[in-house]
Amino acid sequence: MKPWILLTGATGYIGGRLLKLLEAEGHPVCCFTLRPEFLQGRVAARSEVVTGNVLDADSLRRATNGVQLLFAGMLCGIARVAEHPSGKT
Repeated sequence: MKPWILLTGATGYIGGRLLKLLEAEGHPVCCFTLRPEFLQGRVAARSEVVTGNVLDADSLRRATNGVQLLFAGMLCGIARVAEHPSGKT
C-alpha cells in the first residue's frame, strides 16, 4: 500500500497538478488547506481534505496524523518533502 502524503498548496497551480499526479500513482493524499471549498469535486475518493493553517499547531497536528510523507507545495517559496515519523498504512 502506498504511503499517505500531506499536500499543502493543493488549491494552487503547482499543488493542484501535483495532487493529480500523486493520485494517479495511487497515493492517498491529505490536502491541507484554508479553503476546502476550492477542492470540492477535485480529489479522488481515497484522498481527504483537512481544513487548517500551517501556523496553527492544532490543525497541523490533525492533518499530519498518520501521514508518512509531507509535501509543502509552496511553503516559503520552495518545494519541501519530508518523512513523518507516524504512518497510515
